[in-house]
Amino acid sequence: ALPQAGLTDGGDGLLYGTTTVGGANGLGVIYSITPDGAVRTTLHDFEAEGGSQPIGTLLLGTDARLYGTTGDGGETSSGDASTLGVVYSIARDGTGFTKLHDFDDATGSGGSGRMVQLNITEFIGTTNNGGRCGNGTIFRLSLTGATITGDTSCGQSSSSGGGGAVSWSILLMLAVLLAGAAHRRTASSRRAVPAGRSNTSDAQRLSQSAPRSRSPRTM
Repeated sequence: ALPQAGLTDGGDGLLYGTTTVGGANGLGVIYSITPDGAVRTTLHDFEAEGGSQPIGTLLLGTDARLYGTTGDGGETSSGDASTLGVVYSIARDGTGFTKLHDFDDATGSGGSGRMVQLNITEFIGTTNNGGRCGNGTIFRLSLTGATITGDTSCGQSSSSGGGGAVSWSILLMLAVLLAGAAHRRTASSRRAVPAGRSNTSDAQRLSQSAPRSRSPRTM
């Protein structure tokens, strides 16, 4: 029950998704469904230690496995129950569920959104909480479980207090948009011709392309 993430095309005629609650343990499930909605199959019931309450969309990896994160559950390094979430993978037939990483707050907590696969062994994702300022992280994960945090400076200068984290991806997107807008303004100003002035280059081209008149021949 309560699906919060979008569906992922498995490339096998089925769509794959998750629910945040419900299932055998009440902590959410992974399921497959036919495009017409006629057949729905539960592939995995989440439980606390293996991660629970997923909110991010699944990623279909290059190895045809599904990859995702959970917003809760998992274990600490000492083996105690955790509420920080996990990164996991599972085969499309529901077998081979594998916990790849337990979030530990320093690398972020509460996995969210669809991960991005960089290459065969590395993924990038985001968390809603944790990290240096408690406002989430961009993390990098290898299939061996190694992670590298990707915090910003928490949206503040070294002399100020407070402020929320600003995602690198958002800053990059804004930079691209601003660059595109500047380019469009430059191109528009080049095309504009002030009132009362002729466009010299166009006039020259028309003059060169116009047929030349011939002088009458003297008999």
